Amino acid sequence: MTQGQLETKLLKNNIDYVLCQELKGHVDSYTEFNKGTLFIINSVKNLELELELFDFGAKGAFWLPEELYLIDELITTLNMGGLWFDRLTMSKKIKNNSNDSTYLNFSNPVLTTSLTKREFEIAELVVIGLSNREIAQKKCISETTVKSHLKNILAKADVKNRTALVNKLRFQ
Repeated sequence: MTQGQLETKLLKNNIDYVLCQELKGHVDSYTEFNKGTLFIINSVKNLELELELFDFGAKGAFWLPEELYLIDELITTLNMGGLWFDRLTMSKKIKNNSNDSTYLNFSNPVLTTSLTKREFEIAELVVIGLSNREIAQKKCISETTVKSHLKNILAKADVKNRTALVNKLRFQ
């Protein structure tokens, strides 16, 4: 897909965007852009910049050419009212805006009775949005072990996927 085709798709879907070769300085210096703007950046991914864009109120940061194949998913996400930021950026924002005790509903019987200590630790990390690889690195275990724990957690919680698990552990 060319840059022209990308821009045509965004305009066709009424997505407010700005195309940047790279952002220099602090995001605050880009006050000419609306708070709900999608930043399309032709540069190497920079998670610190993404955090600034998130705080600025941007709809997302789309990195070229790395994410070009995700354009249809981007458009769908934004049209549904979502944001487009890297998973690590979102995890960091969630962690910074919550204290550890608010991640999980500790009155949930799944948490209080059936999970082992290690499964509980894994469940906490799933809730804050970490991937299996990130959990493995954080807990110094293999990714296969994380998958095994996650399979047990899903079974004990009587859910089929991570999203349902997060919903159950945080809100039920």
